[in-house]
Amino acid sequence: MMITSGNSKVGGGYYLSTSHWNVEVVPAEGGTLPGGRFLRLPFPLLFAVVPVLSLAFLMFLPLIGFALLAYAVASRITGGVTHHAAALAATVGPELAHGAVYLTGAKEEEQGGEVTPELEALEREVARRRAQQAA
Repeated sequence: MMITSGNSKVGGGYYLSTSHWNVEVVPAEGGTLPGGRFLRLPFPLLFAVVPVLSLAFLMFLPLIGFALLAYAVASRITGGVTHHAAALAATVGPELAHGAVYLTGAKEEEQGGEVTPELEALEREVARRRAQQAA
């Protein structure tokens, strides 16, 4: 028995995937295995390996069903929490966008709360445009 990595050309035979637990059949003229790691098995050993894999599947199938049901319920319950946590985490961090206004008040604290003439002119302009829109 020899371990072969996937995506490689191999001779004909039977190869057991160690990651997916299935048997790949390669024709006698050779072929390429899919991705993963494979163990080449002699033909007589298949009569022992395939029934063991089948029985393991039948034994764990009900457990897989219960595990998937528990996962679906847990993801439904915590889905909103993780979505909102991800949205919050996206807004916090050192990689803030340059030139964006985050309204944190940091500039005002640095300036000591001073109102500059440019700010007063801007406030008058906003008030004038609001009055025009209201009329």
